[in-house]
Amino acid sequence: MKPYDLYKDITLYCDRKESDKALELFYTSNIKINTPMHRLCEVALSYYQQQYIRAYELLEEVPLTPQNPIAKKIRNYWFLKTHIKIEPLKEESEITKSWTKSKKVSVLCATYNQQEYVEECIKSILRQKTKYPFEIIIHDDASTDETACVIYRYKKKYPNIIKTIFQKENQYSQGVKPFKLLLEESIGDFICYCEGDDYWLSEYKLEQQASLLDNSNTFLCFHDFIKLHEIRKLAEVTDNQSIIDVTNHLGSHDVDVESFDTDDVIKRKIPLPRVNTVMHKAINNVDDYFPKEISNVLAGDQFRAAIGGLFGKYVYIKNFPASVFRVNALSSWTPLSEDEKFIHNCSWRAWLALYFYRKGHIKLFEYYKNKNKHPQVLAIDYIKRNNIKSYYTNKFLEAIKKLDEINLDK
Repeated sequence: MKPYDLYKDITLYCDRKESDKALELFYTSNIKINTPMHRLCEVALSYYQQQYIRAYELLEEVPLTPQNPIAKKIRNYWFLKTHIKIEPLKEESEITKSWTKSKKVSVLCATYNQQEYVEECIKSILRQKTKYPFEIIIHDDASTDETACVIYRYKKKYPNIIKTIFQKENQYSQGVKPFKLLLEESIGDFICYCEGDDYWLSEYKLEQQASLLDNSNTFLCFHDFIKLHEIRKLAEVTDNQSIIDVTNHLGSHDVDVESFDTDDVIKRKIPLPRVNTVMHKAINNVDDYFPKEISNVLAGDQFRAAIGGLFGKYVYIKNFPASVFRVNALSSWTPLSEDEKFIHNCSWRAWLALYFYRKGHIKLFEYYKNKNKHPQVLAIDYIKRNNIKSYYTNKFLEAIKKLDEINLDK
C-alpha cells in the first residue's frame, strides 16, 4: 500500500469512529518508520485519540517542506489543527468596547445545511480585533439540518452584533442570490463576506482591510487564503508556500499590496478573489453590483468580479492568508465535471456581454462576445450531444440567442 493511501484509510476509519481498525492498519503496514508520512499518520492517530500534545510534538518532527508534495499538504492540515492558537470568545460588551471608528463594516454570511461548520464561521468573525464597528448579517436559506439552531443560539448571545434572515423556502434554487439579499440589508460603509462553511484565520482581517479602504481611493481589496480539503485532510497555501511562513503574517502589521488596473479587473486578467477574502466599499444601488443578468449564471462570483472594476481600483494584500476556504461536496461548483464548469464559464461571459450591451459599454460587450465565440460553440455542442436540460444551461442558450439577435451595424 502506498503511504498516502494508508493515510487516507487511517483517517477514514478515524472519521467513522473505528480507531481500532485504524491502529491495526497502521501497525501492520509496511510504511517506513520515521519518514514524514509515517510521522503524519501518527499525528492523525494521536489527534483522533485526543492526545493533542502528542500530535503537536510529532508534527514538530516532520520537516517543514517534505519532498513529497502530498506530505506537505498533510502537514499544513495538521498544523492548522494543532498549532493555531484560538482565543476564547469575548462577551458582546467587551467586543464593542474597542469600537472607536465612525465608519462601520457589514459582514455578510450565507448559509445552507452547514451545521458542522457554521459555528466556527461565526466565532471567527466575533473574534475580530478592530476599531471599526461591525454587524454580522446571517442568511439561512431554509436549511434542513440544525444550521438555523446554531445561528439562533449566537443571535441570542450577541443581539446587537448579529442580525438574521431565516428563509422558509430555499431562495437559491429559485435563482435568487443570497448575498444580494444580504447586501440589501447591510448598513456598513465597508462590506465583506464569509460563507457558512468557511472561516477567518486572522483576528485582524477586518482591521487590516477596513483601514486600507478607509485611507485610500481603492474600491475593493482581497488577500490570500488557505484551501482546506476537510475530507482528504489536506491544506494548500497560495503559491505552495509553507503554512508556517504565511501564518506568521496573520497579526497586525504593515501590509505589502499590489494594485490592479480597472481594465485588467473588468477583463478578468487577475486571479479571482475568493468571496471570503474580499472587502469593498458600500454601493448605493445594490442592483448595480447584482444586476438582473447575474441571476442567470451559476458562476456569479466571476460575473461580479468583472463588473466590480467599474466601481474602482482593486488591491491585493500580499502574504496575508486571513481566511480558510473549505473544499467540500456541498458546494454548487466543486462536484461539477470539467465539461460542466466549461459550460458555466461560457454562460457567465455571455450574460456579462449582454450586461455591458444594456449599460452601453459597447467595447466591453464586443470583448466578451468575441472572447466567447469559439468556446460557446463547443459548449452548445456538448449540451446537445448529452441532451442536458437544466435551469442554468437553458439560461446559457437563452443568452446565446439574445447575442445573435444584436446587430451593432443598425
